[in-house]
Amino acid sequence: MGAAGAVSALGCGGDSNSTPSGTFAVGTTTEITVGTWKRLADKHLIVGRDAGGVFAFGTICPHEGFDVDFEGSQCPASPNARTSTTGNLVCCSGHGGRFNGTGVVTGGPPTTNLTHYKVTIASGNISVDTTVTVPVAERATV
Repeated sequence: MGAAGAVSALGCGGDSNSTPSGTFAVGTTTEITVGTWKRLADKHLIVGRDAGGVFAFGTICPHEGFDVDFEGSQCPASPNARTSTTGNLVCCSGHGGRFNGTGVVTGGPPTTNLTHYKVTIASGNISVDTTVTVPVAERATV
């Protein structure tokens, strides 16, 4: 499922948004292929895959806690927006924060990246453990 197919309802800002704590099954390696993302609105997560493997990051903006989503679904396109090498952009409707397709901040007001979580793959099944944060560059190899 590509980014456009994974867009869903959004939360509002503030303390009502949080990534649930635990380990969650999020899909399979045949569903999340290189260059695709899957948004799990109920878990406040985006799971993606690039040439390095599978990664996951939270959708809670570090600025003021609004939920982020793929550009075009809640934020207008911006000529100043920078996209990732995979061409995906994530943004926050609260105050216009922008992140590339791997959750790295590319435009303020946020000054930090979206939180990345531990991904494991067993027999093609992808799980995300939101109790373990990892560096932005960490991937689960497929």
